Amino acid sequence: MASPKLTILLGFTLLAFQQETFCDERANQGTEAYSRFSEFVKYENHLLDIQRLSITRVNLPIECALGCVRLPGCLSFNIEIDKPLEIASSLICELLSAGKLGNSRRFRRSKKFDHYETSVS
Repeated sequence: MASPKLTILLGFTLLAFQQETFCDERANQGTEAYSRFSEFVKYENHLLDIQRLSITRVNLPIECALGCVRLPGCLSFNIEIDKPLEIASSLICELLSAGKLGNSRRFRRSKKFDHYETSVS
């Protein structure tokens, strides 16, 4: 069952009703500006166990989402579930090139991760 959507537009932050929107417009080679937009659906206590494009550590889940938006070919990510502040130095972020569609056998319940993937509108 899907949870709230996470909407990403790569630096400006707007939080409203469990939906998160982020925007970052950057210059491409100093002349052309562009923006990217992605909307992610959250699957709590699940992970997609496929080959990773990248594994990093982040301080906040949104950093993982932004990493996915910025990485060509990234369609979903697993993020370690928040730890108590006293032990949370960083969270594991796994960027993935596919979603659960076509990989349903590798989509599993997890006590350690939440899975996010791009939504198809």
